[in-house]
Amino acid sequence: MKTYSLVGSLVLLGVGIFSVAALPGSANGEINRLQSSGFEQEGLAWGETGEEYGVPSQSYNWHAFGSGYVRSTSASRVGTGSFGISVTNQTDVGMAGAYQRVDVNQTSLGPVYFGGYVRGTNIVMQEGSYFGAGLYAEIHLTNGQVVYWNTSAQSGTFDWTWVGFNTAQLGSIITAPISHIFVVPSIIRASGTAYF
Repeated sequence: MKTYSLVGSLVLLGVGIFSVAALPGSANGEINRLQSSGFEQEGLAWGETGEEYGVPSQSYNWHAFGSGYVRSTSASRVGTGSFGISVTNQTDVGMAGAYQRVDVNQTSLGPVYFGGYVRGTNIVMQEGSYFGAGLYAEIHLTNGQVVYWNTSAQSGTFDWTWVGFNTAQLGSIITAPISHIFVVPSIIRASGTAYF
């Protein structure tokens, strides 16, 4: 899969460590639609009698993907908040990460940008894989079609890197307005640890 460069005007999106945004001038244009985009708010759970309690190792509205993630201050990127998440795979056949559903509810087709920071430690990709560490997206269109896309695979040991893509650059595979998207910061078919 291919990564596309960030549109200059979107550099200002830096609300948290991730963003999913409808581009200016597009249908339903808005800035970041993710909840807890910087993983700052701790997760919530409910006990058997309905009482609510905090879950510090999880982030609000981010659900476990594959073998999951851990929210912590040691995973954070300087300048983007106090918290981040770490995602670890012991072997190159698994997948781990977090996901969040973002309702876009487009009434006409318009571009949506995905972006986020990732850092890696000893990430070794499965031979022939195009995943590694990065952002994966499941894009649901209003006509019932589902489009799957991911940023270019990040591997090795590397410092904070911005990765992302714009749905307008996916060409003819986006055939209708976008209903909703599952955005997944993840490490797939690779071993090692990724931080988001």
